[in-house]
Amino acid sequence: MKRCPIILVLVLAVLLTLFSACSSNSEKPVDNSSNDASNAPSGNITTENKKVLFGVSVRSFASPYFVTITDHMQAYANENTEFVVTSGDDDVTKQLSDVEDMIQQGCDVIMIACCDSAAIKPALKACQDAGVPVVIYDSPANDVDMVACTVASDNYTAGFEAGEALAKSLDYKGDIAEYIDLTSEVTANRVQ
Repeated sequence: MKRCPIILVLVLAVLLTLFSACSSNSEKPVDNSSNDASNAPSGNITTENKKVLFGVSVRSFASPYFVTITDHMQAYANENTEFVVTSGDDDVTKQLSDVEDMIQQGCDVIMIACCDSAAIKPALKACQDAGVPVVIYDSPANDVDMVACTVASDNYTAGFEAGEALAKSLDYKGDIAEYIDLTSEVTANRVQ
């Protein structure tokens, strides 16, 4: 579906506009030290005289979908933004390490397409502890209270519509074999 990359690019454009406006603003940083640590980061980012550094962790660049998404994100970049882009290569351990590296590099916001919706929790916790807001996209995280925003498509409906189109193209006759990778919540929702 083309709507998901378009929605994600629109969210990114809003974030870029917001952070670009912040970078020309001389307000003092907001003190979040009294925030309860169990809540998701508030997203208050001070960008005085610096570029906003976005960390982007995709599931895998083996998928043209994620290549397209990151290409579009970078196309909307401006002089006030930079990107650190990594591929988890469908390996949760690698994705967790990538996110930890992004925190160490000083990313202001980290965007994650989860390799595993449950196993991403340690990365979300690390971001939360560092005060870095997380935007989850494509594959939702189980721990929604630890993220600032989730951008995902309705994968159940997408799977239904794809199945209907396939059945129609076969005139509703014949057998269909399907390979299913149930390690992804996105895939699991599409094949219900």
